[in-house]
Amino acid sequence: MEHMPWVVMFLLKLSLLEKSGSIEMNRDSFIRVANRVYRLSDKLVGIFPEVLMLMMRAMLVQQLWYQIPVTESWRHMILQRVLLERSSDFNNELFFRKVGISLDDYYKIANYLITVSGKQDPNSVVRWGMAGFYSNLSPAISDEVLVNFLKLVAIPFQDLPAYLRQYAVPDCNSAELYQETPLKNKPIILENDGLVIFNAGLCVSSLRSIAMDVLKSCPEFYGRFGVDVENYVEERLRGTPLEVYSMSDLNKIIPIKKGKIADYVVVDQEEVFVFESKAITPSVLVRCSYDPVMLERYLKDSFIKGIEQGQETAHKLKKVDKFKSKRTRIVVVTLEDFYIYGGEYISHYVKNDFEEALIEKYGCLPVQLQDVIYMTLKDLLTLTEWLKDKPAGAMANLFNEVEEASKQPGGGRFSISPHISEKIGAEVVGVVGVGDALERTKAEMEQLLLSNSEIRRGQHPMSFMIEFEQFRSRLRHSFK
Repeated sequence: MEHMPWVVMFLLKLSLLEKSGSIEMNRDSFIRVANRVYRLSDKLVGIFPEVLMLMMRAMLVQQLWYQIPVTESWRHMILQRVLLERSSDFNNELFFRKVGISLDDYYKIANYLITVSGKQDPNSVVRWGMAGFYSNLSPAISDEVLVNFLKLVAIPFQDLPAYLRQYAVPDCNSAELYQETPLKNKPIILENDGLVIFNAGLCVSSLRSIAMDVLKSCPEFYGRFGVDVENYVEERLRGTPLEVYSMSDLNKIIPIKKGKIADYVVVDQEEVFVFESKAITPSVLVRCSYDPVMLERYLKDSFIKGIEQGQETAHKLKKVDKFKSKRTRIVVVTLEDFYIYGGEYISHYVKNDFEEALIEKYGCLPVQLQDVIYMTLKDLLTLTEWLKDKPAGAMANLFNEVEEASKQPGGGRFSISPHISEKIGAEVVGVVGVGDALERTKAEMEQLLLSNSEIRRGQHPMSFMIEFEQFRSRLRHSFK
């Protein structure tokens, strides 16, 4: 079971939603019940091959959540912070309004907890005294901020059943088997005078996403954030030797003005790459659903729309002499991987009439669906960094190599990310595309711990105990 935490988390959810039973369960009984949960997927019979592929994707998404390396979470959080700092005051106001702490304070505490959790085995339980948590972070971080942070990411054990009720699935939908655990939103349990991180790996993965989840709940967030990500993508593309056209550049040369076009077009010798930025992360339902009808509904206004905008742009480029004879590819850039490779996958498994609809609209396919790819922003950073000292034709050659590798037996992937890692990852070392954010984060952590340590060394133990008791009292009252 230690290698299948998703089964344990699902079992924990079910047990907390049911009536109270025995306080203790012996190991053999637990293993029997856990195996019954594990075999539930065997009951899903009569699955069509297309749906089976979507089911495998949902299983993959669920399991990979627990396998994110600590260094990967660090890089993800640093990039996330860099993007949010592009509209720092705006995003801080939204975040503070929701949870009562600033984004800077959230990242300071989250980075500290990731450091603590990341030193442990991913599937281990970490028990941590509240006094240690408090003395390391206070007084540089105020009691109010610490309390509000714990209200955001932690929950008293006795409140778990009430919290999980909102995630109950009354109709026994089988997609619940592959749903991310609701405990990812509350990866820390408050128990007596301590913190219990019940799965170190889950805690690390959760802390990297909670701030963004809070901001996503603000209706006004995406308008500003989308523009910030588009501008960031442009900066990365223009940092390469390639010829880059923005939307305003394209509007000057494209004769057809009706309809929306993609964000950027990049020319690499005889190939054209249409880049469309989608500053969104896949929702819980996008991750776990394997019903094609439902999945199309969740994807159509964002991920599928990105392909449609790319096809519209390619159609218009065919009317321009400079572009009409060149091969065109579409790259839809997303914030996170949602394990759908591209247009061909969408057409085969999600939206069966997709290709026919495009042909009906344009008279032909402006871009073959095999040339439509989803790429995470992280992989775009790797790609653009790699391209900085590469000759013309390097990007076109890379994509041709990836295409050939995908056709080989066993070469298919759920996303382009493994190909990027295998082909060029070793040539791009360290954290790229974040300026001095990594150094600032390290300096913040060192200063935080050093300043608190110096204060505590010169403090009388009784003075600390009085402060700590006031904090504990404030924390207890905050959860009433």
